[in-house]
Amino acid sequence: NDDKNSNVIKESNSLPFYKAIPLLTSRSYTNLIRTPLLLITRLSQVLEIGVILCICFTRITNDQIGIQNKMGFLYECLALIFVGLLNAVALFPSERNKFYREREEGLYNKFSFFVTYLLCEVPVELLSMTLYSIITYVTIGLYPSYVSFIVYLVTNYAVLFAGESLGLILCSFFYNIGFANTISSICLSLLMIACGYFRPVDTLPYVIQFINYFLITPYANEVLNINEFENLNFTCPGNQALPNGTCPISTGSQLLESRHFNVNNYWPYFAITIILAIVYRLFAYV
Repeated sequence: NDDKNSNVIKESNSLPFYKAIPLLTSRSYTNLIRTPLLLITRLSQVLEIGVILCICFTRITNDQIGIQNKMGFLYECLALIFVGLLNAVALFPSERNKFYREREEGLYNKFSFFVTYLLCEVPVELLSMTLYSIITYVTIGLYPSYVSFIVYLVTNYAVLFAGESLGLILCSFFYNIGFANTISSICLSLLMIACGYFRPVDTLPYVIQFINYFLITPYANEVLNINEFENLNFTCPGNQALPNGTCPISTGSQLLESRHFNVNNYWPYFAITIILAIVYRLFAYV
């Protein structure tokens, strides 16, 4: 009881958030400047995976082989959730330990720490995601539309943001980073397998379908596929055509229907993807 009362007193006497946040933010950016490795870590992981994807999927054509290649690339975009998790595991534990010590001394509260972490995380990762999106969109040759590019950028950033939120949740629950990594691997495997790439979501077991309502990847996967394929037409040069000379898949709408993707879900699922990314971060705060 004495410990609880002491913590309440310290919390009430801590620096107000409107004073603490500017000070903590200034300190965090000073640390970033003085420790370039931290900044490089946040920037490089997203850009490195973008460069690797560009090397593997450069200039995909809109033929029958290109269909599978583009679907493979869009699936790999969901791997950004792993990158977000790695960022959290690499950078958050030291900040968490510092926060525990300083909160124990009554310097500032959890809300100040939470907002400060966001203010340091979001600009750097948004910059890296913008560069990633420009590089991959142009190099791979995705659907040429400004709206499609913005949707592609925001969806990918939401996936990255959700991955970091998951890392924050696990690193907060489990002090041991190795154990947190083990649990995260299981969670991320479910997120990737149940996203609807390997098997349409509506054909999954009912338990997984129910869990999918709360996972970001099925919504992001459908948004990315509709965003890219809805208005495309496909060719079938050479031996890619059927014996009667027609293409196995000639339009994007035909492809999306075969994958059980509903084009009417495009904007609702885009909104849900953003909302889930925010909800995951709120869970990390709680």
